[in-house]
Amino acid sequence: MTGYFKNFPTTSYANTAAVDLTRRVVIDDKFRDNPFAFYPYTIKEHDRADTIGLAYYNQSDRAWLVYLSMGIRDPYYDWPVDNEVFEKFVRSKYGSSEEAKQQVLFWRLDWSDADAELTPADFELNIPEPLKKYYEAQYGEGANILSWRRRREDWQSSTNIVATLDIESANGTYTPDERATISTGNTVTANVTIAFANATHAVVENVFGNVETTGVLTGLSSGVTMTVTGLQEMANSIPIDERPFWSPVYAYDFEVESNAQKKFSRLVDERYTGEIEAGLKTKLNT
Repeated sequence: MTGYFKNFPTTSYANTAAVDLTRRVVIDDKFRDNPFAFYPYTIKEHDRADTIGLAYYNQSDRAWLVYLSMGIRDPYYDWPVDNEVFEKFVRSKYGSSEEAKQQVLFWRLDWSDADAELTPADFELNIPEPLKKYYEAQYGEGANILSWRRRREDWQSSTNIVATLDIESANGTYTPDERATISTGNTVTANVTIAFANATHAVVENVFGNVETTGVLTGLSSGVTMTVTGLQEMANSIPIDERPFWSPVYAYDFEVESNAQKKFSRLVDERYTGEIEAGLKTKLNT
């Protein structure tokens, strides 16, 4: 990367001439909008920007071009990481891998395994009206509907249910976004996430099970308990009959997906590297 920073202007800092690292540049729109200026690249295990630069541009110093091609601003966090670094990242962000595997970040429309198709007659007769929005028509010639299948769209919802509980007899303070259980006697009736709590009310979301109007709300990490005396309010973001169409996205799975997606990127075609480099030099010195 030293070859890249030699193009940066200098500035005075503490009476010393220093490279002005606050400058930012991007690849010109005429290249970014040109479908022939880039080609797909999958980052492999142990790949580094300098090794890719050496392999594809014959210069390891063109690591900067690899980063710009891929839209990477932070070489550490924007680059896909190996399993060891990934696990350290998860532990630092969520406390532990197990906690990350239990924490729900949001809900997503689930159609990955829904390959069955319905005939037009089956669709009209067997799918209730409120659920028809989860299907899309498959057309044949003359705009005739041949069948219906599950809609392939990435709809998201921040939660499935929001409930406001009346509480009393708290013996401490919950941690932010803490997972908790609601129990009646020795029976756990629901698993929830505590979005907010004070001395009189608790707002819970990401509900699995049945929220009862009485019981005990217990924080799984803090151990704090509160007595539930009533259910003041409930909002069904995902109604019960629509729940099978959705799946919770857990923090661990989300981070795995995010890291995997970083592997699929693109590189500038070697034919354009000279022109792009000259353009960046001009921008950095204006």
